[in-house]
This record gives sequence, structure tokens and C-alpha cells, in this order.
Amino acid sequence: MKQRAMVLVLSAVLALTAASCATREANSEADDGAANGGARQLARLLRSLDSGKVKVVDCSFTYSPEMPSISLPPQFGQNPPFELHPISRYDEKGPAWYWNWFKMGEHTGTHVDAPNHWVSGKANVGVDRMELKNLIVPAAVLDVTKQAAANNDYEVMRDDLLGWEKQHGRVPKNAMVVMNSGWGQRWSDAKRYINQDDKGLPHNPGFGESAVEFLLKEREIAGLAVDSVSTEALALAGGKKPNPYPVHFAVHAAAKYQIEAFANADQLPPAGAVLVIAPIKIKDGSGAPARILALVP
Repeated sequence: MKQRAMVLVLSAVLALTAASCATREANSEADDGAANGGARQLARLLRSLDSGKVKVVDCSFTYSPEMPSISLPPQFGQNPPFELHPISRYDEKGPAWYWNWFKMGEHTGTHVDAPNHWVSGKANVGVDRMELKNLIVPAAVLDVTKQAAANNDYEVMRDDLLGWEKQHGRVPKNAMVVMNSGWGQRWSDAKRYINQDDKGLPHNPGFGESAVEFLLKEREIAGLAVDSVSTEALALAGGKKPNPYPVHFAVHAAAKYQIEAFANADQLPPAGAVLVIAPIKIKDGSGAPARILALVP
């Protein structure tokens, strides 16, 4: 009886083992199929880039000592402008090589505001720990060039977004919502780009509270981007109550991120482009200068 019971147990174990192996083989084949499918998709992307069916648009401004740099009221700490210093250039300090060292703040030029940038998000991750999947995202590009030309302090409103959706469909999941105000055309003229009045207050277009509330509560976005100096109209935002600079407050409270000084927004379609966003990986950084590439069909 004991031998018979042992045989039955062994038979059951062998049957279970065989079933498990078959399941693993099936799963492995499925995984291989998925991997091969992913590889084919990447190969198609490379062929599309090579053939020009997908073009690459540079959405970062060039860093130089002449570039625009915002200054805060004197009682606050200042974000230093970009400085470039030579080390050697095929000379006695380095006969066979050329290199420089540079200095700038985390929020200089085209840059990312990390989720921990604002006091409302101080418990969030820094730029070095941002989820990588949130740095390769679809772009929803909002054209407000006419409004900004008529009003330097224009704020993108909820109605602007609803108008965009009527034409292009719902804002895609995990999208970067990009404001194209035409402000990027001012980049080569630092004074016009910062656009300070006699009291030193910058005037620029940005997002309004109704638009941000809509995007954060009713759409699943990755963040906001603007071609101007700030995601909010600075001349208006500082005096808003109860929270001055409500766009920064809301976006970072929601653990999202922002891009300021986004270049070449006017070269992107309203929908269909994909952004590849690569900020410098600064440990616990509040943000970082970034190279941003748009893949445009």
C-alpha cells in the first residue's frame, strides 16, 4: 500500500512538473514574440528616421553667455546665468585637445522643473529619480500666438484646451501639454524675451489656473511646457491669493513636472509628435538643463 501511494504521489508530481514546464515554454514563446515585436517596432522607427518619414526637431535653445536669464527680486537667492570658461584649445594648456568648464543654475535656459521644485511638492522626487517613462511622451501643442501677441500676460485657459480637443481629440494619456505662444522667436533678444517693465517685473504668457486644474484633475498628463520664461504669466501670478504662483504650486503638488524655455514649439504639429526629454541627472536636483528632441511624423 505504501509503495502504491508513493507511486501515485510521484505520478502526480511528474504531471504537475510537466504542466509547469509546458506553461513556462508557452510563456517564454509569448515573451519572445513580444520582444521580437518590440524589436521590429524599434527597427521601423530607425528606418523612418533614416528615410526622413520621421524628422527630429531640436526643442532646446543653445546655451551661451548671451542667452536670456531671469532674475528674482534682490531679497531672494539668484539663479546664475550661463558662463563658459576655456580650459585649453589646442594650445600650451592642452596641445591636442579643446575643452571648457561652465557655470549655471539648475533652472537656466531650456530646463526641467522636477516634481520637488516647489514647496507644495517638497516630498517628491528630484530630477535624478524621475520616472523614465514620463520623459518619453506624446506632445499636445496649443497655439496661442495670436492671443499672446495681443496680450503679453496671456494665460492659457480651459476653453483653449477644449477648443484643441474639438479639433484633435482628447489630450493623450501622459502627454506633455506645450504652449506655443510665439515667445521663442524672442530668444535671440534677451531683453525682449524676459520682457521686464520699469519695476523689473517680467511680462510673459503662461498657463492659467483653470487650464491647469482641468489638466491635473480631468486629464492624465505628464506635465506642462512653455516657450516663454515661466509656465505662468509672472506679472499676474505673484499677486494671486492664497497661493502666489499657483501653476507651480498645483503642478508640483500633483508630483508632475514642467519645462520652461521650450524651443521650436512652432515647428511641431498640434498632435502626433513624441518628445524625448533628457535633463542632466543631478542628485536630488530641483531641476536641470535639458536636451529635448521631438520626433515628428
